[in-house]
This record gives sequence, structure tokens and C-alpha cells, in this order.
Amino acid sequence: MGSCCSKQSHDSEREPLLPGADGSNHGAVGNQPSIPYPPAPAIDYHKEQEFWNTVVERTEQQLIDISSAQTDLLQNQDAQERSEKYQDIISQIQNDIPWSNVVGPNIPKGQLSSSAACDSLLNAAPNGGLGEEQMNWLYQAMDDIQDAVANINVRPVGEIVVNLNFSDNAIA
Repeated sequence: MGSCCSKQSHDSEREPLLPGADGSNHGAVGNQPSIPYPPAPAIDYHKEQEFWNTVVERTEQQLIDISSAQTDLLQNQDAQERSEKYQDIISQIQNDIPWSNVVGPNIPKGQLSSSAACDSLLNAAPNGGLGEEQMNWLYQAMDDIQDAVANINVRPVGEIVVNLNFSDNAIA
């Protein structure tokens, strides 16, 4: 297994492919002149300028100018009004709840059903607050969460391996 090489050598095999310093074209086959390639088409600067003008025009049409809108002033006023409203509600609730000095998750179960606190929370939201049924559900959920947290039992069981299998619906 080997390669078969020709033992014949030709002088033209050693000639460079690029034109030499003397101007001769050594890349041509034999004594034939090289094929002249047509020049690259000239760029039509007028058409290019028209293209960029249309791009700029379409961009201008799709922009929304908000520089004249005074959104910052409105946002600051709105934030200030909401802050004052919520601070007032918090101070009312703290005065109505007897355990306001308790800090942390040790809030006694059932203490949140104060009618004054409920009335204050009903007025807290910008859309008029929560309804009585929603407030009852919220309090029940809070009691259930408190029971669940109180009954959490943690003990070391070794390493846990979690397999992440994504269904096709979760990816889409």
C-alpha cells in the first residue's frame, strides 16, 4: 500500500502561480493569456441613499414621542399619595390590633380577625379593597399557612436527588 508518484518532472511545475516581478503571468496555462474578469458593478449611491432615507422615514413613523409628556411628575405625585394612604392605613391597623408590639412569625392564631383591621384593609386597595368573602378566604388561607408552618417537621435523611423532567407543555 503506497502511493504511485510520477517520476517525470516538467519545468512548468516549478513556476509560481502569481505574476512575477517581470510582469509575466505564470498562472496562465501554457502561453495563453489570463481571462480578464468583469469589474464589480459600481454602487449606485443615489439608490443607497434612497434606501436609507426610507428606513429613517419608517422608523420616524413608528416612534412615539414621549418627551412632551410629564410622566415623572404624575408618577411622583401618585407614589406620594399612595404612600400617605398606606401609611395612614398601617397606623390605623397598628392601633387597633392588641399585639402590635409582637415582632416575627409568632403572631397568635385568630388575632387577625379584628373588625377594625378588616375595615381598614377593605379601604386599602385603589379599586375599593377586597370584599368580605375575599377577606374571609384570605384569613382562612393565612390560618392554614400558619398551621402548615407550625407543623413542619424537618430531619436529615441524606442526599436528595431531584430529576428535572420538563413536559412538552411546560417548555412551550
